[in-house]
Amino acid sequence: MAKRAEIVIGIDFGTTFSGLSWAVNLGEKKVSVVNSWETLTSFRPTNDKVPTQISYTGNEPTSYGYTANKKPFKWFKVLLQQGHYSEGVKDVRAAQDSLLEVSKSIDEVVSDYLRWLWGRGKEDISRKQGSNFEGEYECRVVLTVPAVWSPVAKDRTLKAAKKAGLPSNIKLVTEPEAAALATLKEVSSEERLNLGDVFIVCDAGGGTVDLISYMVTETSPLQIRECGVGEGGLCGSIFLDLAFENFIKTKVGELKYNSIQERHKKKMLDEFENQIKWNFEGDAKRLYSVELRGAGDDQEEDEDLIEVEGGTICSIFDDVCRRIDALVENQMEQIKAEGRNTKGEEIRNGRVVGWKGFTPILERKLMSTKTHSFTRTLYYSEHKAAPRRRLDGAIPLATISFEIDTAKILKLKRRKGADGNTWIDVHSNAEIKLHNADLGFNVFFEGESVGYTQVEYKEDSG
Repeated sequence: MAKRAEIVIGIDFGTTFSGLSWAVNLGEKKVSVVNSWETLTSFRPTNDKVPTQISYTGNEPTSYGYTANKKPFKWFKVLLQQGHYSEGVKDVRAAQDSLLEVSKSIDEVVSDYLRWLWGRGKEDISRKQGSNFEGEYECRVVLTVPAVWSPVAKDRTLKAAKKAGLPSNIKLVTEPEAAALATLKEVSSEERLNLGDVFIVCDAGGGTVDLISYMVTETSPLQIRECGVGEGGLCGSIFLDLAFENFIKTKVGELKYNSIQERHKKKMLDEFENQIKWNFEGDAKRLYSVELRGAGDDQEEDEDLIEVEGGTICSIFDDVCRRIDALVENQMEQIKAEGRNTKGEEIRNGRVVGWKGFTPILERKLMSTKTHSFTRTLYYSEHKAAPRRRLDGAIPLATISFEIDTAKILKLKRRKGADGNTWIDVHSNAEIKLHNADLGFNVFFEGESVGYTQVEYKEDSG
């Protein structure tokens, strides 16, 4: 009996947003992404993700995603991993309170949401493959989980998915691994990693950021395995929104802010999300504004406009960036301690694995926090003719150490050596100037001085 064709369904079950895609594992293998989600007024036809939220009436789920506007239950996913996420975070506390209100276990809430999400996926597959696709195809599900989750939390996720009615053939894959496999397959041949290389994946979602290290075990087809202990924290992109909201609350006054209708606050935060956060270029001198109805003291529209300096936006990004960068540094130190052949600095700077969930300015800030160290040595010779090579009587006169931002290096041209490894040519220029009895040694990279030292002339007393 011939083996049936297979449909592979990928479910990205996120803290704040989730998504579903699928493909027939045959021929072209074109990936279809579910991107039509019902809202309170219509459908969102081009959004690949839907909010991970659900509303209940009593114990019965009544609305999901964009339509879950009546006391929506959010952030319930993090409750599967007990004790890992700080209860001091407002959203985690709110999730715990919501769980008490619905009188359900967190496993049941997850099943309710995944049942709805899978239902939307089945509708999309049925439209394109026929309503009997589950009888005609083998269905395999790949469901993402955070890299830092314990075996118990992963098992709870798996059981909740099966209870939700998903196909029984389910495989759990960590979120960073899914991001790595997807991105590494798309990079150019010059950027590809080699067998045995180790790299770090930073998977930044809306609520959480997870990191883990991998080693390349096969290059064709690409296969990787974990080679370190994953870690993560609550410092996803939504914390930019929370920090901005706290700033606005302080600016207008807490009592005033609390009296403003929720729909006006939501509109203000949407304005920050769509017009400021994702377009912010780091200009500290630029002045931004958002509208918050009810913030002013009178009915004039201008009174509801709140001005925000670019420097304030910078400080919001800096705080989140520091927390993420600390996680990345911990992974780097872990790899170095194990003596791995890491190319972590290149990957860590977003060259191969993208910074999922990050705004462009935050990505650049993270990239700019690393530098590469170099040394240049100036030699001299007492021979009348210039030596053809360094060993022909050349004597070291001065050595200068300097650093270049990794982000600048990653923009340079790559070449492949005879050993098959990929290299980056970093050319610097040395400028030598004689100042009376001192010799100045300056190193330039792309027209900018990156290092300087002086050599003092002294007569040989002998």
